Amino acid sequence: MFTDISSIYTDGKSPHAPAEVAPPTAAAAAASGGAAAAAEPVDPGLMAVARYLQKAIPHRDGILEGRRFRIFTVNEAMNSLMGPRAPLLPVANAETLRKEMQEAVAQYEAAARANPKNPPPQPAGIRLFAVAVRQTLARMRNADLIDSCIATIDLVRQKSQIPGEPDRVRERISLKIYDGDHMSDDGVYVFLVQESSFMSVIYMFIVICLIVAIPLFAVWPYWLRMAALYTVGGLAGVLLVALLVARPALYYGTRYIYPADGRHALTLFPNADRDDIPLLESFKPFIGWDDYVQREADELAAQQAQKEKKDD
Repeated sequence: MFTDISSIYTDGKSPHAPAEVAPPTAAAAAASGGAAAAAEPVDPGLMAVARYLQKAIPHRDGILEGRRFRIFTVNEAMNSLMGPRAPLLPVANAETLRKEMQEAVAQYEAAARANPKNPPPQPAGIRLFAVAVRQTLARMRNADLIDSCIATIDLVRQKSQIPGEPDRVRERISLKIYDGDHMSDDGVYVFLVQESSFMSVIYMFIVICLIVAIPLFAVWPYWLRMAALYTVGGLAGVLLVALLVARPALYYGTRYIYPADGRHALTLFPNADRDDIPLLESFKPFIGWDDYVQREADELAAQQAQKEKKDD
């Protein structure tokens, strides 16, 4: 049912996979019902979109039949593919469609800023682009690059061990295969990411060595302890400089000195400020464009809605 996207690149490797993935055997492909799909060549346009989505969208983990998958929603795919660095959709008149979408987005944002209480309906250019994105996702599903699921979010309460501190409530996402054709904006698609057993053993061996070696830091040779301290201190210093100095300098420099198209600013770790994704995912990608106009408009609308709610 699922095909590992890393195993059908033309060179056999994925630039975004955490480890080298062995191509699936014929028996495994036949067992999963995807032998015919794996044998057919995949549209390069679909592969470009799949690679971009794997890289650009902050993925979350889901549980499907006891296995973990990377998931993303239809809405997240639409917002990501509307970005300036997104590849063209594999549809007819893709360049014209993107140009009309960008013009429609600019007009919509200008009208929304002028009248935030009564935003206008979405222009036709945005709706047509959304339809093209849905068609592309459907083709990716038919090519076994992704699969559609229904997400169930369970709230798991973790009792606090500190007196007086409230209990933590975390979300656990469970998935179930969805065979229908219609997907809502919050519908969930999944990428199957499965490492080879050999690389899993290597990673497990490295983790075990680190777990054993770190508590024995006091008995390390002097030169090794100094090397470890200088390395950790240097990496921490580079990270602090990147977050506290280089990140705001690059952001405001590209925003005011080189304003791109007047709507975007280049920033390091664009997902570092998000609190709805895992810690390691917040450092991906390393660099990206921030649509600050849309973000500031959303923040202003949220503040006004909260103020009106208090007044009522």
